Formats: sequence, C-alpha cells, structure tokens
Amino acid sequence: MSALRNTLRALAVDRPEEVPGQILRRLDTAQARLTLADSAIAILTRLRRTDPHPAARQLTAQRIQWPFKGRREP
Repeated sequence: MSALRNTLRALAVDRPEEVPGQILRRLDTAQARLTLADSAIAILTRLRRTDPHPAARQLTAQRIQWPFKGRREP
C-alpha cells in the first residue's frame, strides 16, 4: 500500500494542472502495469486558491476538486 500511496503523490506533483480524476486514472494505469496492489480505495482532493496573490492568503477564496465515479444520488 505504501508503494501505491507514494506513486499517487508522485503523479499528483508531476502534473499539477491535472484534475484529481485524471491523476487517479494515471494511478490506475500505473498500478495495472506495475502490479502494486490488487485493489485499493483512494480519496484524492485538490484545494486551490482562486486568488493568485500570495499576500492575500487570509482573505482568499478557495476551490476544492474531487473525482466522482458511480451512481449519483437522485
């Protein structure tokens, strides 16, 4: 499991512009080719500042992204 977690971290850092769903898709491909684990549950979120100015850190709005797969609630 630690190999899978470290691979996920590397993939997330490698392409910071990707949304979490794309990162998890690449993790799935890497896992299948490297046989890191039979199955796993992963939760990946990305928190981004919507204000690009670092001086406004305390007053900055933030946006969170996460992938969703499966049946949505009605």
